[in-house]
Amino acid sequence: MKGTRTLAYIYQRCNVAAIEPANYEEAATEQKWLDAMEELKTIEKSQTWELVDRAQQKKSHRSQMDF
Repeated sequence: MKGTRTLAYIYQRCNVAAIEPANYEEAATEQKWLDAMEELKTIEKSQTWELVDRAQQKKSHRSQMDF
């Protein structure tokens, strides 16, 4: 067919988002997720931030960064 490309070509040419693991067992197989979990443990231990509910009267801000 004219104008078609393989899926491999498309993935190679595009920014494809990484698929996040569905559970701990999947995450534990990749070093980047182990590092992220360790970082979260450090943040929680040092009590650097606190998760709170969003105020109903306020709009939430969206991050422009993709991880």
